[in-house]
Amino acid sequence: MGTQGVFGYIIGRKKRLTHVDTNADLLWQIGVREIYVLMKHYNLKDSLQKAFETIKPIKLDSKPKPTDTEKCKIFANFENNINEPSWQQLLYYCQNSYINLLQSGYILNQKDEYGYTFILDFNKGIAIFKRQETILQSATIEEIMEFNDMPTKVLSEIITDMQIRFKTWFQQFSSIKEELEQLQNLKQNAQQQCAQNIVDKIDKLIDEKEWDKKQLILNRREVYNRLKVLDLIEDDF
Repeated sequence: MGTQGVFGYIIGRKKRLTHVDTNADLLWQIGVREIYVLMKHYNLKDSLQKAFETIKPIKLDSKPKPTDTEKCKIFANFENNINEPSWQQLLYYCQNSYINLLQSGYILNQKDEYGYTFILDFNKGIAIFKRQETILQSATIEEIMEFNDMPTKVLSEIITDMQIRFKTWFQQFSSIKEELEQLQNLKQNAQQQCAQNIVDKIDKLIDEKEWDKKQLILNRREVYNRLKVLDLIEDDF
């Protein structure tokens, strides 16, 4: 599964944290670059803070509405049934991205810290990356804006790139789902006619399509796509 941790921000007395399921060891690389991109867009720390203040905390046991599902499906993990997703599933790819949190407008909030933790503290104007109580990296927002090798893409380009990638991926995913539904209907008809030889052939096709679907989900790898967009890596994954 990889390294787990926590990702979030502090504004006044409000501390918002969300669980990071995997790749938490990359939170510093992703976090500082996204802060850089966001500050380039909002210009002032106060303006960025106001944007963060619009993010709504969501409890784990609450259920998203159909409008939430449609709005946030770009951030969802499609490994399980997406027809009635949990917030945890729906906001899966918001776990380590401030850009995605702001785009979705929600954060699946929790209180506990563990593993690797990345926090943007607006009160102090500083980003902190730690493991347990040991601070591994820290920098003020002003220092981050002076970092070398920061992203060249602006926020609108990154969001557009994300939307295009998802649209292409979702078309492929939907196509496989449609083919699976057609095969299931054919299987049902064959079973009604007691045509076992046809059922066996359809089962083989279904297994192949299920494998294609599984590989498509596994190869989405949003974390690595984001690293590429943020100019952190050059190789295609």
